[in-house]
Amino acid sequence: MCGHSDARGRADCAVFDFTNLYSARHSCAVRVRKGKRLLVALVGDSLIQPFWPEGTGCGRGVLSALDAAWMVRQSALFRINPLEILAERENVYKLLSRTTDRGGGDLKENHKSFALDPSTRYRNISKVDANDRQKVLGLYDTDEEEVDSFVRSRFYEAKGQRPRGTLLQRLRKAVVKTQLIRRLRPNRGRRAAESAPAQAD
Repeated sequence: MCGHSDARGRADCAVFDFTNLYSARHSCAVRVRKGKRLLVALVGDSLIQPFWPEGTGCGRGVLSALDAAWMVRQSALFRINPLEILAERENVYKLLSRTTDRGGGDLKENHKSFALDPSTRYRNISKVDANDRQKVLGLYDTDEEEVDSFVRSRFYEAKGQRPRGTLLQRLRKAVVKTQLIRRLRPNRGRRAAESAPAQAD
């Protein structure tokens, strides 16, 4: 980009233009098709455009990779609602742009204690509020209406935002949950049978 001047006032061109800096609207998403779940995560420069004069591009790239790895771990455990995982990842993403290499900010100074858990790296991770929870609903996309309804209802129930419903409704949700678990863990029963000691004749 031309139209600049160097230190001596002579006409010059800037090779890199930092007039506008870009960042992703969201850091992650989940897509479910035919019972298969795809976890989507952005890291590095695709998440936040680096600003070279500050020298934070590489550091934020590593932090975003650790944040994404934590999200993958949480998802692989199959113990947490996918919407809860998305809400946590989006909440941590808000802190990434406020990290610096000059001390202070939202990044802890003891780098040796950094681990996958975001709480080991960031100073103040705020709790997910109702507004944050509303924003992540569009990040979970599935082609199965029953599964989508179950995941969303549990997401709201976790914070007491919706009543639990009648006994019949809860039984239906339990059936859907059982079917979902069997679909996500098809080999669990077979592995348990294989690991059981053989019966004596």
